[in-house]
Amino acid sequence: MSVIYSFRIADLPFSIYFCSQSQHDSIKLLPSFQKFRTENIISNQIFKLYINDNSSNEPSEPIGISKTYDTGNGNIVLYRKDTNHLIFKIHNTVNEKCCTLLTNEEFTDWQCYLHGDFANRSYGLNNALMLAFACRGSFYQAIIIHSSTIMINGKGYAFVAKSGVGKSTHTSLWCQYVKNSELLNDDNPIIKIENQKINIYGSPWSGKTHCYNNKKAELAAIVKICRSSSNYIKKTAGLNAFKILVESASVAKFSNEVWKSIESATNVIATNIPFYELHCMPDKDAAILCHEQIAR
Repeated sequence: MSVIYSFRIADLPFSIYFCSQSQHDSIKLLPSFQKFRTENIISNQIFKLYINDNSSNEPSEPIGISKTYDTGNGNIVLYRKDTNHLIFKIHNTVNEKCCTLLTNEEFTDWQCYLHGDFANRSYGLNNALMLAFACRGSFYQAIIIHSSTIMINGKGYAFVAKSGVGKSTHTSLWCQYVKNSELLNDDNPIIKIENQKINIYGSPWSGKTHCYNNKKAELAAIVKICRSSSNYIKKTAGLNAFKILVESASVAKFSNEVWKSIESATNVIATNIPFYELHCMPDKDAAILCHEQIAR
């Protein structure tokens, strides 16, 4: 008998089914998801993920074309099983296989097989759910972005950049020196278009920072951080704003339908939200300057 857990992330519901009473697989694999649990199974779920412990049922790797995607924290290998199904193999940073996934083309039904010890299984399941949400959530105008995000008085400010540039350093300076600043998420918040508004939500995926806030804010600005020997900020728009957002989004170019959905939402966001480029040093003055310019 399956053990079922339901969740709501960015106001989108889904469920996980543990299909066996395995000593290896349980809700303990997902400690960052606790604030996102719901008491009851919600109707109109965007997807269901079934965790199977019977490796004999695991789909084999098809003979044919595959593609590897570097996630920055491991890699995902994609295979096409047939015209209606895809297979994903999720590997960690040392290329150990942690998870195998089989999904339909609509991304509504996911079969999940976990591998290795507790740490590998937890890594595999977290990444499987992030992949499922990124694919299926796109149809509901919800996009996961690589960002460190601040919330102040109901407004959200998303800071984007390549890993290592200093997103987390900059937002930590906001939390120290800008009144009422709160870290919403430090790695993978979700931007969602809903009811003619653009909101940004916390998520259970926050990188190395334990910041799993089940909160939302109205998105007020997106800022690309660039390293510099001085502090200055400039506004940008149009194609450059679109490029900044696409480069930061968790996109799924293996699916034309998902990519079209992400592209459509990105166009709306880039047209309606102010974008900035902040050239800065990792100091207090940069945080104060940025806040003064984007939160006026």
